[in-house]
Amino acid sequence: MFILKYIFYSLKSIVIIVSIPFVLIQVLFTSKKKQEEKDKLKAKAFLDNAIECMDGNSQEAIVLFNKSALLGNSIAQYNLGVYYLAGKETPADYKQALRWFLLSADQDNIESTFKLGLMYIRGLGVEKSEQRALHFFKLAAAMDHPSAKEEIEKIEVKL
Repeated sequence: MFILKYIFYSLKSIVIIVSIPFVLIQVLFTSKKKQEEKDKLKAKAFLDNAIECMDGNSQEAIVLFNKSALLGNSIAQYNLGVYYLAGKETPADYKQALRWFLLSADQDNIESTFKLGLMYIRGLGVEKSEQRALHFFKLAAAMDHPSAKEEIEKIEVKL
């Protein structure tokens, strides 16, 4: 009887030891998901506040767009790209515009994808490249951007 008890408790200990890493992984994964959800809510709140500020206080809007963009909001990333591309309320900075458009386009933002095509066709902050422009215009066209097909036709006539 003693041997059976010993075997039972030994097996029980092994099961506990083996299951600990799985429990830790589950806890970490759940914590990460909860943090991502909190970040999305924060990003949305920053975005909403930035949009409200756009007419009256553009500098505050830029700060709020930046906070939202850093949390991964593609709309805020696109808007920052527009500010930096156009030099609206901030000095024009094509490298920053490119950065924000790329991050936004990675999340399938149609307007950012189109703007990247424009940057490459015009050589704004990047080496002028009809091939790269064509790539981004084709991606935008696949997402049904209204002007992308026109831009593709213009490039293909030249090639």
